[in-house]
Amino acid sequence: MSKTKAYLFLKYSFFLFSLPSQLIYAETEQAKFPGISKYGYAIASQDGFGFISNDNQNKLFLHGLLQFDQDAFFNVRGLTINNGVSSASMINQNTVDRFWMRRIRPILNGTFWEYNDFLLTPDFGQGQTRVFDTIIDLHYFKQFSFRIGKQKSLLAGFDRLRSSATNNTVERGYATMMAPNRQYGFVWYGTLGPQREGSQSFPYQYKYIRFNDWISYDLGVLTGTFDNTNPGLNPVSPTTFNSEVATLTNKVLEARLFTNLFLNSSWQVLKNLGVGVAGSTENVNNQSNPPAMVSVGQNTIFFYQPMVNGNGLRTRIHPQAFWFLGPFGMFGEWTQTHQTLTNGLVFPNSNVQSIGLTNQAAEVQMVYNLTQESFDFGSLNPNRNLNPRVRGNYGAFQLVARWSQLVMDGNIFNYFTTSGGQTIYTFSDPRLSIQKANTWGIGINWFLNKNVVIMTEYDQTRFVGGCSTGALNAPVTPGCLTAGSYATAWTSQVLNRPNEKVIMQRFQLVF
Repeated sequence: MSKTKAYLFLKYSFFLFSLPSQLIYAETEQAKFPGISKYGYAIASQDGFGFISNDNQNKLFLHGLLQFDQDAFFNVRGLTINNGVSSASMINQNTVDRFWMRRIRPILNGTFWEYNDFLLTPDFGQGQTRVFDTIIDLHYFKQFSFRIGKQKSLLAGFDRLRSSATNNTVERGYATMMAPNRQYGFVWYGTLGPQREGSQSFPYQYKYIRFNDWISYDLGVLTGTFDNTNPGLNPVSPTTFNSEVATLTNKVLEARLFTNLFLNSSWQVLKNLGVGVAGSTENVNNQSNPPAMVSVGQNTIFFYQPMVNGNGLRTRIHPQAFWFLGPFGMFGEWTQTHQTLTNGLVFPNSNVQSIGLTNQAAEVQMVYNLTQESFDFGSLNPNRNLNPRVRGNYGAFQLVARWSQLVMDGNIFNYFTTSGGQTIYTFSDPRLSIQKANTWGIGINWFLNKNVVIMTEYDQTRFVGGCSTGALNAPVTPGCLTAGSYATAWTSQVLNRPNEKVIMQRFQLVF
């Protein structure tokens, strides 16, 4: 090749490879394409990757969340361990280590024309493929905005409304389970008054709840579902999983009000006190497959009989509060679900049994940042990121303590029949399902930086009910959940299930 040809080849190759950058950075109508007046720029940081138009009205961001969990269970002989898509029976095994990818989430969110947002959150964790969020959000005025799509219930607890990437504990408590995880529908929301100075840091921009506002409200109409309904597969018994059910004919009215009443107070001790309440009401029609309730270790502890359906009135109430000062923060919540159940589908002239139940849950959590970072409901940003090459740069350490309680209405265990040497319960069997669970836990979180955290936690749960004499004395595969018909024999009496003891460790990357 001659020098002239080589020169021309390099020249035009350089032009072709530089063309994309010309498209991105061109600023005026006269720069190459007169039909396009402005172009954007790319960004890359610890908060994610994105493209932003020069007028700042159009944005596209890519974020991610990876959580690898290792959970060591003790005292599990005769029980079952959830692995995401099924549960394994622990026969002749008293300890087990569960490794799983708890969450694998590529997250897309963005803005068009400054006031139109969207959020898309698929998840590939726990061996499933599912979608958690598909939201379109119109927010022209902060006092009155509107979002539509698949979104979080307004009755969810603090841990769900915050984000799975910013929780202080490895797994959520029982108060969060007393509502659906996600529902389809639309929500009107807004804020009034001033905002807290500064802003909480979240791993991606979209926020379901506004903890910094003097007053915030939400009012929604959604597809009401059972407590603890999650996207994808849901456990409905110790060994059976069914897909989530969204009854198209069923609608729930949900409302939420939250306030930082002393936001502008001169009393520093009250400035960060927030209180709120949420409630809902709906009339359920033949809603089937109620999900099981699970322990903090995510194993089935309470489940309904297969023919149980939701019919009639269902209401929820959920007050909650938080307070923080300096590196210390605490929050608590109590929730109650009242629902009507039947032992079959309801049709004209059908003969089914109906009962009303009131289930309750509560939680108190305390957090202290040992390295003196200010408490934040969002991501903790260490004063000094981990750098083994620099003395004293060891990241941030956080101490967490939690108490959580679940109380199922004992009336559900009062209906049964005896036939063929077996006692068959109509709605739920107290020899297989617990009536109460009390969990306490303590953990320490090590933030290498705002993106990487290693969480270590010990939780212990005491149960009331959930096991039986027939199950423990079975001649074959004895155990609370592995004894088969021996557990349900008419001579089998209710016992308390052994305590759940688990050490959980999580390695998390978020951006």
